[in-house]
Amino acid sequence: MDLKEVVTMEDSEQSQAQEALVCNYFNRPNSDVGWLSPDGKWIGCAPRMHDHVAYHLLQKEVSELEVQGWCRVYGIHSNPQFIRWEGRLTAEQRNYLLSMGYTVGDID
Repeated sequence: MDLKEVVTMEDSEQSQAQEALVCNYFNRPNSDVGWLSPDGKWIGCAPRMHDHVAYHLLQKEVSELEVQGWCRVYGIHSNPQFIRWEGRLTAEQRNYLLSMGYTVGDID
């Protein structure tokens, strides 16, 4: 399905199709770039697409995710590895990041 097909649909069908396109476009589960929830759930995305994932896929403001303890992960291949979060990592976040090969340390 492409955007041309979405435009010719009825409103409810169009809404569902747009949601599917957004999900397929923004959600990259195998990416090393993305958001990591406090409970360790990974939402991968393309580089520099964190804000779009927050708004369109997770339907939240970036600041809301950060206050709720989500980590913005810029990728294991970035130099240096960079992870941004508010407060401390949860055990689940730490375990996920370590399992993916990240170097994790707390900043006091």
